Amino acid sequence: MNISGPEDLALINQLIDRGLVEKTTLIGMLESQREAYEQQEQQLRGKLFLIDPQAQQLRVMDLAQDSILYQRELPHSKSRPGDWEKWGSHLALLHLTGGSQQAALDWELSQPYGLVMSESGVYNYDPRGVQAEWLGHSHSRLYGGVCKGNPSNGPYDLHISPDGELLALCDRGAGVIEILSTASCETRLQIKLRPPGGSGALNLAFDLARERLLITDQSSSQISMIDLKSGELSQHKPGLGILGNLVMAPDGEHVYVLSLKPNQELAYLRARDLHVVKTILIKGDLYRNQGSDPCDLLAISPDREHLVAMSYLHAPNPHTPLLTVVDTQQVKAIRRYSLKDGGKPCQLLFAVANPLRPWQHKDLRAMLLASGMVDAATLEAVLRGDPPAQNFPPAMEIEDFRPDPYLAEIRSAMPTSMPTADPAPDQAQRQPLPAPRVETQSPATQAMFSPAEPVELDPWNLITQALDTSPTAEAQSNTEASPESSSEATPAPLIELGADAAERLSELLAARFEARSGFDPSSRPQLMAQLNQEAERLCEVLSREFEATVALDKLAEGHDLKTVVRRRELRLAQAQFAWMRTQSGVIVPLDCPSCHQKLMGHWDCQVCGFELDSPLRRFKRRLGSAEPTVGLAAGHLLLPDPQQRRLIELDARKQVVWQLEADQHSCEYPLSPILLPSGNLLVTDRDRNQIYELGRRGRIHWSLQTFSSPRHQLNSPVRAGYYAPDPNAADLHYLIVDQGHHRVLEVDPAHQIHWEFGEQGQAGDDAQHLDSPSDLQYTSDLTYLICDSGNGRVLEVERETGIERSFDAASYGLVRPVLARRLWNGQTLIVDAGA
Repeated sequence: MNISGPEDLALINQLIDRGLVEKTTLIGMLESQREAYEQQEQQLRGKLFLIDPQAQQLRVMDLAQDSILYQRELPHSKSRPGDWEKWGSHLALLHLTGGSQQAALDWELSQPYGLVMSESGVYNYDPRGVQAEWLGHSHSRLYGGVCKGNPSNGPYDLHISPDGELLALCDRGAGVIEILSTASCETRLQIKLRPPGGSGALNLAFDLARERLLITDQSSSQISMIDLKSGELSQHKPGLGILGNLVMAPDGEHVYVLSLKPNQELAYLRARDLHVVKTILIKGDLYRNQGSDPCDLLAISPDREHLVAMSYLHAPNPHTPLLTVVDTQQVKAIRRYSLKDGGKPCQLLFAVANPLRPWQHKDLRAMLLASGMVDAATLEAVLRGDPPAQNFPPAMEIEDFRPDPYLAEIRSAMPTSMPTADPAPDQAQRQPLPAPRVETQSPATQAMFSPAEPVELDPWNLITQALDTSPTAEAQSNTEASPESSSEATPAPLIELGADAAERLSELLAARFEARSGFDPSSRPQLMAQLNQEAERLCEVLSREFEATVALDKLAEGHDLKTVVRRRELRLAQAQFAWMRTQSGVIVPLDCPSCHQKLMGHWDCQVCGFELDSPLRRFKRRLGSAEPTVGLAAGHLLLPDPQQRRLIELDARKQVVWQLEADQHSCEYPLSPILLPSGNLLVTDRDRNQIYELGRRGRIHWSLQTFSSPRHQLNSPVRAGYYAPDPNAADLHYLIVDQGHHRVLEVDPAHQIHWEFGEQGQAGDDAQHLDSPSDLQYTSDLTYLICDSGNGRVLEVERETGIERSFDAASYGLVRPVLARRLWNGQTLIVDAGA
């Protein structure tokens, strides 16, 4: 974690000078790495319960604060160092799932030992700390030595309850178990189970469901039961002979107990009455029956799926340890294997990689490569001192790269008072054609193009209000005044809809009825009266709800009108009406700018199909996400070539007019390039799981801080786009298709996630999940259009109300849609790659 050396600082400066990394991004990465290390360290540095054999002390320490919380002397028998010997050579670290030995941990008789209780679990104390490669998870710690005589006190074993609330301190020599609170270190209970002088371990299991402790002592046929509240002691003989070690089963309703004599087997008992349910054969012999070992080893994995018992065979060598792995779900032995390294464990632990150890060897180069900021080849070139590439074609100059004019307007605030637009100089001398064609032919929409007096109304403020979920002051005061109503969730904040709301709603209803029936409502006064009346009702509903249902029967010629009108649609209609009134002076040009044929009042050329920038299209384009051709000259395309790791721009004749070669950028698999208002490119890198903002020379100006949190991490992203959430401001939001994580999300340049749909890393086909999405568009209807390719559907999702529409296989015969676009005329274009 030390990057203060001169070589590291020089490398940082070179990367920044060459434009390979952004300074703020690099600083953010380093800071994130430091915070991640400290967070993991904090999770491991919990409370340590330590036995010091030399000082004969029990110490409780706060590892995070490096302070002693509690300590006391432990009773001990007088002995000399030669009176003690090991009954095992090492602590075995077992594989979490298979139960095989993964590593061995050496120890000494005089070495302090204990358990660490942390956020990440309970594990064996290792004096090497962060240098240890593995953490040995276990709720028990046995002392690995035995006394040659008959001590009246010691040695001591430690056990922590599964809930972490109790510590059992077992004195083998005294035959006493003391129960302490792990929080306060106060003694709860102290029970004497046998006369002093014993050498066998006091095996125990916490039966928390019945608030008791189950104990065996290696020399009797009974199980002792201690009530953890009252301290009352009772005993039960299950009829298995001499009993050894025991462990609670994962369900808390059964217990595993080793039977030593007359049969060597593992019994599965029902906990409530200690009735034998099943027995499992243990091959070989048990150490306790043949020697001075305090107990036979029995351990359960942290995931509670495997139990491991140790016995021994005389092959290939005498007393070769044999581990039997039991599946706790099936309650049967699934594998056995011998430890042929010549050693014998004195404890079975389960190995978990120490998350702090890699940080000890983590240098700047490793962090750069892991973050995906630069690849290995680029980093090596910088370290060698290779000069940066300088031969770029003139077409790559940023000043020659002109963004679309409408995007430049997004970066400048619009006035709050919008006067009628003045005609362009070349249009001022022209007279409007007799019947200019507009996109919508209904009478209600035709009214938008009629000349009108300027209005003091900003349509973009209406859009902001359509997305605003904060309640009005009136709504807040009403909520405060009615405590009994606060328990009922309000579907939407209360808002003022405006004086023209009823008129706009009436137009919406008329347009929908005309689309369904073919009748023009404006020619039927009685029908319009019914629609106007319904519009008044909708005003009241939509002022407090996100949507309202319309169900009008037999309006005209037996036709009904059944639909749903959303608040968002009303605000859009109001904004569109306000915008179109400011554009009344804009007329259709005489000639097509592409083929120079007469347009004859059409915004679409009837000869070559060229679409002109009409006022209505201009309005919608400012709302939705940018098109792939934004900022490009007419007929030009910006394409990725991921196989050759390059980006190219083609003109209308399919000639390459610009390209960014593989050695000029850091992307491994570039996809979906799109031009930003700044003139830079937003590029998706699927293989590096990253989104970049690249300059025309390949310099990285921005990248998503995927290291900042697990939620920011991407997995095989395939597309990135953007839109301006506030058309009056320059701020952009990036839309990302995180295909490998089965989700789509929206982030801003400050790396804040504003919205996402789908559960990260979880595929599904219900209303909350996606399966390998491939495309995302923010439409001019203020909805998200998602290609859910794996589920064969396209979803239209609104931020507040969720899924509004589904184009699926049942209704549209979709198989694997890969692209969906809401067109300017309101229709939806879907590309189905599987049809």
